[in-house]
Amino acid sequence: MNDLRSIDSTPWHSRPASDVAHHFGVEPGVGHSAVEAARLLERYGPNRLAEAPTVPWWRAFLRQFQDLLIIILLLAAVVSLLVSREWETPAAIAFVVLLNAVIGFAQESRAQAALDALRRMSVMTATVRRDGRVVRLDAADLVPGDVIVVEPGDRVPADGRLLQATSLEIQESMLTGEAQPVVKSTPVEVDEAAALGDRVNTVYMNTAVTRGRGEVLVTATGMRTEMGRIADMLHGAQAGQSPLQRQIDALSRTLAIIAAVVIAVVFILGLVRGQQFSALFVTAVSLAVAAIPEGLPAVVAFTLAMGTGRLARRGAIVKRLASVETLGSTTCRGTRWSAELGTADLAEVRTVCPSPVGD
Repeated sequence: MNDLRSIDSTPWHSRPASDVAHHFGVEPGVGHSAVEAARLLERYGPNRLAEAPTVPWWRAFLRQFQDLLIIILLLAAVVSLLVSREWETPAAIAFVVLLNAVIGFAQESRAQAALDALRRMSVMTATVRRDGRVVRLDAADLVPGDVIVVEPGDRVPADGRLLQATSLEIQESMLTGEAQPVVKSTPVEVDEAAALGDRVNTVYMNTAVTRGRGEVLVTATGMRTEMGRIADMLHGAQAGQSPLQRQIDALSRTLAIIAAVVIAVVFILGLVRGQQFSALFVTAVSLAVAAIPEGLPAVVAFTLAMGTGRLARRGAIVKRLASVETLGSTTCRGTRWSAELGTADLAEVRTVCPSPVGD
C-alpha cells in the first residue's frame, strides 16, 4: 500500500471505483480481514476528529480578567486603595470584577460539561463488510479500504468513493452550503478539478443520508477527511473579539483618556491656585475612579447570561458569553449568513440555524 501522503493527495473522484479498490488492496464483496483492519487501524489511527486541547480551569478563570475595562477597574481599585487608604470603593470594584469573572467562568464550565455529555452520547456506528460478513462497528474503528453501507438516517462515518448507489441522496450543506440534498451516483470518473459539491461519486464524513442506499469504499478517515481539514483550521484559528467586546474596549479607552485629562486638569488648576500636591493627587484620583462605570461589566455579564439561558431553552449551547452577542449580530436568511462572525466564533456556538455558507 502507498504511503499516507500519496493517499491523502489522490483525487479519488477522478478514478474508477475498481482502480480505487485495487489501490487499497480490497475486494469490495469481501472487505478487509479482521487482521488487516487491525494493522491499518494501528497505522492510520482511530477514525475520529482531533479535539482541541483542554484548557485548565485556572486559565479559563484568569481569561475572564483580560478585558480592557476589567484591567482599568482593577488598576483604579489599587490606586484608590493606595491613595485614599479607604477600602469601601476598592472593595466594591473588586466585588463587581469578581462577580463578572464568576459568571463567565460558570457559564463556560456548564457549556463545556454539556458538550462533553453530548459527545459521549453521540457515538457513531457504521455498517461494515469484514471477512465477507456485514457487521456493525464503532465508526472509530474504520480504516481506509473498508467497505461500508449507508442508508437513510445514517451519518456518513468517513470520506469514501461510491461503489454502488440506489436512489442515494445526501445532505452536504455543512460542506457546500447547498440546501437541497445531493443526488449521488457511481459514474466511471469525475473531472479531477471538480468542486466538492460536484463530486457526485464521493461521500464525506458527517454528512447525512436522506434517501436511498449506497456502498462506499473508505478513502480517508479521521483528520484526513474534509471535516478533519475544517477541524484543523478551526483549531488553528485565533479567537477574535466579538462586536460587543470591541465596543466595550473602545469605550474603555475613551474613559481612560477622559480620566487622564481630568487628572491633568485638576493638577494644573490646583497648582496654579497653590494647593498642596497630596490633596490634589487624592482629588484627581477620586475623580478618575468616579469616571469609570464599575457596574458596567456586571450588567453586561448578567445580560449575556440571560441570552444564554434563552438560547439553551431553544436547544443551543453557547460556550462563551461573548458569543451570545456575536450570534445576535448574525442575520440568517435561507442558507446565507450575514455577520461579523469569525471562524473561531462559529466553533463556539452550536445552534440549529441553516448552513453558514451561501451562494
